[in-house]
This record gives sequence, C-alpha cells and structure tokens, in this order.
Amino acid sequence: MAWTSERTPFDELRIKAARDYLKDIKCLRRQFELNNMELVELRARLEGVDGIRYDKPFVKSSPTGDAIPRGIAILEELEAGNEHIEEQLRIAKALLMAVDGEAGTVLRFKYLMDMPATEIAQYMDRSKSTVFEREKDGLLTIYEMGLPIPYRLPDVKAV
Repeated sequence: MAWTSERTPFDELRIKAARDYLKDIKCLRRQFELNNMELVELRARLEGVDGIRYDKPFVKSSPTGDAIPRGIAILEELEAGNEHIEEQLRIAKALLMAVDGEAGTVLRFKYLMDMPATEIAQYMDRSKSTVFEREKDGLLTIYEMGLPIPYRLPDVKAV
C-alpha cells in the first residue's frame, strides 16, 4: 500500500470511513456483551417467577400480573437484536481476516483484541509510527474490499 507522502486527501477520507466502521463494530461488540449479560440476568429472573404461591394463607393481586409475558417479550427482543449484531460482527471479522501482512495483523490486534498501539509495536518489534502507518494501509485495504453502504463515500469527485 502507499506511504503517507503518496496518499491523497481522498485516501484520508477513505481511511476515516473505514476507521469509523471499525469503531462502530467495536461498539457493537460491547453492546453484544451487554445484551448477553442482560439475557443471563433476565433468564435468571424469569426462572424465579412461579405464578401462584400456595404457602400464603391469602391471595393478593399482583401489580405485575403480566410479568412473565412481558419478560418473554423482552427476552425475544434481546435475542433478535443479538442475532443482528452477531451477523455484523461476523462480517467485520471476515473483512479483518482477509487483510494480509503486517497491516492485517495490526488491524486484528487493534480492533479484535483491543490492543493499544504501544503494545502492538512492542509485540511486532516495530515503532509506534510504523504501526500507525500499517493501520492506515490496512484501513485503505478494508475500504477497497467493500465497506457497508452507509460507510462508503460517494463516487462523485469534486471538480
């Protein structure tokens, strides 16, 4: 891929678009983890709902009479949301795995393993600036491989 001096302003826009996409994927991954924790908690709460209690001598109406159906609806909504997020994460991982060389290694470390640039540089025995250059090279490659439409730049060039 091209070095910094050979990059055009349009390349910088493409790098930014790819970086924005991968940052959004990191946020989706966190959302996926939060949803999973909420699903575990919700399932535990739903298992504790028994219905009528026969150990009490009196019957009292519950203000949350529809707790079970509402809980099931929330559970199904979270599971459907997780399926969508899982598909997006799978696509992003496939894009990151398709980038070869040092650029691919840097992208995978940064966006899949959340490693900071200093740790990546130390692991790869490169300078921090080299890591940033390889990241930009990889982001350009990701952009050229095909980002989802909302992240693509218009093909119309300025006059």
